[in-house]
Amino acid sequence: MKNEKCERSGGFLMIYQQEKKGEIDLRSIWMPLCLLLSFSTLLLLYQWSIVDFSNQQEKETSQQESIPLHVTVNVEEAGLEIVLTYDQLEPGIYKLDPPEEAESLSCAYEGETECHIVQSGGYQLNQESAMPVKVDYFLPIDTQGLLKEWKLNVSKDGKAQKVPYDLTIKDYTLQRNTWLAPLKKNSEVTLENVRYFHFGPTTETPPLMLQPKENSQWRQDRSVVTYNKEDPLTDEMKERLAKISSAYGPAILHLDHSNTVLEDQYIASKGRNLDALEKALFTSHVRSISNDDQEWILPVLNEVYYQTADPEPKVSMRAEEIRSTFSGEQLDVLRNKLIDETGNVDIEQFLDEEMSGLYGMPTTYFQRNDQNSTAPLYFTSEEILAFEGEKLEGKILHYHGVRYLPVLSLAEKAEYSYTVLEEADVYRISMPTKSYRFYVDQATFIINEESFGTGKDLLKLMDGEVYMKEEYIEDLLDLEVVEEDEVISVHKK
Repeated sequence: MKNEKCERSGGFLMIYQQEKKGEIDLRSIWMPLCLLLSFSTLLLLYQWSIVDFSNQQEKETSQQESIPLHVTVNVEEAGLEIVLTYDQLEPGIYKLDPPEEAESLSCAYEGETECHIVQSGGYQLNQESAMPVKVDYFLPIDTQGLLKEWKLNVSKDGKAQKVPYDLTIKDYTLQRNTWLAPLKKNSEVTLENVRYFHFGPTTETPPLMLQPKENSQWRQDRSVVTYNKEDPLTDEMKERLAKISSAYGPAILHLDHSNTVLEDQYIASKGRNLDALEKALFTSHVRSISNDDQEWILPVLNEVYYQTADPEPKVSMRAEEIRSTFSGEQLDVLRNKLIDETGNVDIEQFLDEEMSGLYGMPTTYFQRNDQNSTAPLYFTSEEILAFEGEKLEGKILHYHGVRYLPVLSLAEKAEYSYTVLEEADVYRISMPTKSYRFYVDQATFIINEESFGTGKDLLKLMDGEVYMKEEYIEDLLDLEVVEEDEVISVHKK
């Protein structure tokens, strides 16, 4: 006789037959019993999911009691229904500025009170008393799955209302896909054929992106990185992406894209060239805080931080001046200062002030230069220069971290004769027993018009005068340089 028994495994009912003689046919008992057990288990699991979701909702609600606005995006086949729910909107005249493609803008109060949006040079809501209100409108779904300017802007008395709000996305159609936003993600759950995403709070209008099916995601604080799931992110790449996110703020970082795109809180990278992406972000940011006539500075900064294979000579020279003056840590500090700046600034003055602070002495390097000039990067010391106890008017400068002194003033005080040759590029200094011919910005010099010597960065034209490195003042001109408190004192040997 054939008897049927049942086993339950992983929530599925398995019925199998087993040959066994001499037993009574229990089919009429086993089958209803198995069906009852399976149905009870499924019902219990469903109730658990309801309880879990309800608990999560209660927890989020208790955390957001102070949030006065709740925004819901209902994703449907026909498009997006966007609903703004104010817990309590104060009396006043509110100007409503919906997205360009918005349709069917309307409002509603609780109860039987009618709500009307007036068209008078735009959309206007006249709120007569403090009460809850809902404002909703319709938007078509972007074919690229990216929503940018999707939120209604509200202003009162000419001032934009930056009201904190939380964001809920209810997807009724694309349940297997994921919505991304550069916000704190509070929850994600699928329930009764609807997929819920809860984000926030925020006061901005972040981009919303429907993640491509072939992509995975990796979250870093409020930023989210989406990438092709066939090529997982390495730990090194995650570290780089975390630094980019920390530097430029929360964003959707879309890797493995066909193009590089830089928009507010949405960044797409062609492939995974993070060096190019970081350079593009840095350039875009500096340009956004600079004046148009200061464009020449951008290639210099890019060459300082992201060296190229074949830069223009002037760009390379300016960048090398900066790299030769500051350490890697100091350059990182300068870059972070630039990135942290959000307002429009005089970038020349800004950079000079920041470099002055890093070095500890003032400079006007960028303010003295322009598109065509290549003046050296030097800093002015507050130390006093003296010769044989007599104060000199000349300045003491620092170039590449080394002290430079005005050589012609010192030669004159030491009673050495000097001659300026070839339009101030060549200088001959004659001493009682020897003479030198020095060349500006050249390492080679001539001794007694017959032999040669060399000295790195020996002679520089700075601040309209000729300066010599301190070590060559002592070695070649038979002078001794002594540092005494705030005075640099020079004596004949």
